[in-house]
Amino acid sequence: MFSHRFLLTLVVLCLVAAAPTAAQTTTTSWGLDTDSQTVTFEPGDGDSLQHTVEVTNNDANESVSLTATIGGGHSIVSQPGQLGPGETGEIVVELNADGTESATLEVDGGGKTERVDYAVQTPAYVELADIPDWVEDSGVLRGDSRTATVTVEEVGGYSGFTGMSVGGDTDGLDVSGLESASVSAGGSTTVQVRFIADSDAAQYDDIGGTLQLDPDDGLPRQREQTLESFVAYPAQFGSVDMDPNRITFDEPRSSDQITKTAEIGVENTGDRQLDFRGIQFDSGQLDVTTVDQPRVIPASSTETVEVEITASTGLGEGEYTLTGTVESSDASVADRNLNEPVTIEHSIRMGVSSERAAIGDIPIGNTDSTGVTVSEELGYRDVQGVNMRLADGPGDWITVTSSPADTIRSGSSQTVNYRVEFPPAADIGTTYTWTYVIEGDNV
Repeated sequence: MFSHRFLLTLVVLCLVAAAPTAAQTTTTSWGLDTDSQTVTFEPGDGDSLQHTVEVTNNDANESVSLTATIGGGHSIVSQPGQLGPGETGEIVVELNADGTESATLEVDGGGKTERVDYAVQTPAYVELADIPDWVEDSGVLRGDSRTATVTVEEVGGYSGFTGMSVGGDTDGLDVSGLESASVSAGGSTTVQVRFIADSDAAQYDDIGGTLQLDPDDGLPRQREQTLESFVAYPAQFGSVDMDPNRITFDEPRSSDQITKTAEIGVENTGDRQLDFRGIQFDSGQLDVTTVDQPRVIPASSTETVEVEITASTGLGEGEYTLTGTVESSDASVADRNLNEPVTIEHSIRMGVSSERAAIGDIPIGNTDSTGVTVSEELGYRDVQGVNMRLADGPGDWITVTSSPADTIRSGSSQTVNYRVEFPPAADIGTTYTWTYVIEGDNV
């Protein structure tokens, strides 16, 4: 009988149980550096602007995973995704000009959400162009107005506007007409603008300053426009002066009349061209005729009127007044009275009948005589202080037999006689010449 013995070997697999896996943790200790932002598009900014939001994980031990989103036609350019303990990252947001006017950036992570509220502004930007040169170069008439066509432009390209508010400080200059301008985005229009200078301002006072233009687009965004000018005066007569203002009677009284030419300077003290009509002279002892005159007198300048003045030779010496009215063909220019003193002076002219008196051949021991007539030729004044002297020639052989008196009456004459006698000592065949000078006061 067989007996069987069985060996039972037990293999025991010892398994070491692994410790339970712990669940992953995260932190809510993170934050953004802002919760609201206004983004304003300026001219030249293009179609989009980027804004950066900083996000910081303030936890010293735990990381955090973040997700950023934004709607309204705006987008996220970049975001950090996960931030380790103590790390700071950036979320870059792209805001589009044609997106919504408001949008919210939402950042989720660690079981919480933070937000940044955006206000996206696309204002209208206004500028003025084609402001006429006269605003700066010719001024604006005091108390008066000038109208000009000015171009109003929207230069931002984002929004148009209908109307605008106009303010600012334009001391002494009132500007109106811009308020009604209506312009589409990036477009332009023309308006009639009226410029008015203060009626109390002095000539050449600086006026103007800075206009503040605020398009009516619902956004408080102003643009500044500088206008600088000065107070101009309208055309107006200034001084009226005659040169010469003295008439010398240097023609004989017997001619009955004497005519002299003079120039009258007429000034325009205004800052606009003066349309000149002429001078209307009053009748009087002086008869005045205009020979030549300008049609216009430029701003701030003087032009000349050429006249002929005719007076009777019977007028005595003294001061006379030339009167008249200086006129413009522009009814808005006030006339100016002419009251110009004119002094008449009587001249003296002394003459001789001949400046060379020839006697001829005189035999030795014989005598011969000659004479000249000395006259006051004009007939207005006496010649006083008359004297005669030998200026050249031998002192012998000639005798003055009659000398002029100390006074020659106006228009009258006197005779001066000479006698020549050669003694034996004279050189036979020699020609002798004597030169006498006849003088008088004021001649």
